[in-house]
Amino acid sequence: MVAMRLIRRLERVGFIYKMALKLVAVLLWLQLAAEIPEVLNIVLSADDEAFSAMINEAENILRFISNPALDLASLGVSRLETLVSSRNGSLTITGLLTERDRVRASVDENYRMLLKGKKVVTEEDDDMENMEFGSIRYVGQYSHQAAGQRGGVNLRYGNHGPNYSPGQSSSSSTFATLEQNLQTRLNPAAQAFIPIVAVNRGTEEERCLYLTFSNGYPLTSSEIATFFREMCETVGGWRHNPRAVETVYVHQGEDGVALFGKVVFCNPYLPNFFLGRQNEVKFILHGRALWCKRFVPKSIRSNLVGSTQGESSRAGGLRFRGVYQT
Repeated sequence: MVAMRLIRRLERVGFIYKMALKLVAVLLWLQLAAEIPEVLNIVLSADDEAFSAMINEAENILRFISNPALDLASLGVSRLETLVSSRNGSLTITGLLTERDRVRASVDENYRMLLKGKKVVTEEDDDMENMEFGSIRYVGQYSHQAAGQRGGVNLRYGNHGPNYSPGQSSSSSTFATLEQNLQTRLNPAAQAFIPIVAVNRGTEEERCLYLTFSNGYPLTSSEIATFFREMCETVGGWRHNPRAVETVYVHQGEDGVALFGKVVFCNPYLPNFFLGRQNEVKFILHGRALWCKRFVPKSIRSNLVGSTQGESSRAGGLRFRGVYQT
């Protein structure tokens, strides 16, 4: 877990545990808000001089959002600003920080998530039960219910709070490879030449989640798009960002009943963000279940399953309807 290793490195250079958590919370905000999934990896793999400089800039951001008297113009974040502009030229840190209260709320939420997840952070295990992340709550292993749960709905939010029902975990080979590459021990002078991997886009398959609904309780494409955008806003400190979701497809049969769907995000980081370390998660949206899993193209799925003849015959009667695209 990159966050855990970063916290340990911060402790080794003299930061107390809670301050280390706050600095990682700032970097987590930047990672999502700037749509750069390798921020933590880059900071962690930096040589001591660059690491110290970027952490000092994270401290500057923390001071800025905590003190309304500080002026944005005096904020010293040149290294992190260069990192953001080199990988996402349409954004700047100073631009992201204009809404100080929103950023502070996001960083505070990340900090609480890290603090509540201390067992996960310090023990490197897979026990995600009862770990809260803002309005998301992991409610126990897939096909089970945690205490206080009824019918898969988190009682804390009635029928409206989004829930996770985690399954067995899996990680993206793409990001595992990226992490490994970024952590290669290079000559410090070569750090600037780490190739800029095109993770801000990737293929459509890498940016997708496959969606299914409870029988007879489908959701519309606009409801799904709005939900995921609001989730990004809540956790990432974004505005209601239309770029978070690129496209939502809802597949319907000839009778007009929605059977399944697919959401395409702006970059391949977001599917990993919503899935966490799980194969499949469940949200409750307007009292209806929305199941999400990694999208697997049919050609690959055929090899995994061994036989998709029946599936292919069923797919022949399906067609796209209700496509929501920005």
